[in-house]
Amino acid sequence: MRRILAITAVALLCALTMAPAAIAAPSDQAIKAKIDAYIVAHPMDFEGINALVVRYRHVPIRVAAVGVDHAMNADEAAALVQKRTVDSVSLLGGIPTPQIYITSVKISNGVQFWGTWDFPDTWAGQGSPVDIAGQTFSAPSCTRMQNGAIWTYAVRSGSTGLGSTRQTAPNASWLWNVRDYVTGFENQADRGTTRVEIVRSAACSASLKNIGAAFDYEANTGGGSIVSVSVSFGFFSVSYSNPGLTGHWGTAPIYVYI
Repeated sequence: MRRILAITAVALLCALTMAPAAIAAPSDQAIKAKIDAYIVAHPMDFEGINALVVRYRHVPIRVAAVGVDHAMNADEAAALVQKRTVDSVSLLGGIPTPQIYITSVKISNGVQFWGTWDFPDTWAGQGSPVDIAGQTFSAPSCTRMQNGAIWTYAVRSGSTGLGSTRQTAPNASWLWNVRDYVTGFENQADRGTTRVEIVRSAACSASLKNIGAAFDYEANTGGGSIVSVSVSFGFFSVSYSNPGLTGHWGTAPIYVYI
């Protein structure tokens, strides 16, 4: 019996010493980088984005779109993407309607808002005048707006880096210039994605804060140079040196608590 117990004890000790070490949970920074990378690569894969966000943040995404007066869940947004094919009906004498969305993604100390546009791949009419993409916000003064970024892509040839910050207003708006043009019958800013974070600061009280956000895009194929931009929550308007062919689309606001 003693021999059996000794053998059992040795076997148990070997099993314990040979057990694999526990895998450390990913850091918050690593989780954020993983989610960010996926959204940049797949900004309208709302079901995929939601699965990743729910896995790590446990809060589902919310999505708003042009022509929809309420915030959607991931399934509703994915169905809308399928319904609104990018080969949409042309408006304003030649500028087709892009797909326009804004998505909220929970982060540890606040929320990210991702604004996305996507023109029909069959359209090659982007002119050299600058377009404007913009996110506008309704947020308490104790919060902080940070980490604005933009990515632009051609129809086939990948990342083009044609976006740059135009102007910002604390907790109110972040606007970007989009230097669109056509090369080889291919729009060079056919689609793009913007990101802004609204986070709580030490000045915020313990109560939850309600944050509103909307995304707008102004296409300019013949409006001349931009003279001024007026911004309010949920909309911005652009004045040009010469009247011309322009188009403007914007989402309804979405609201989240942080």
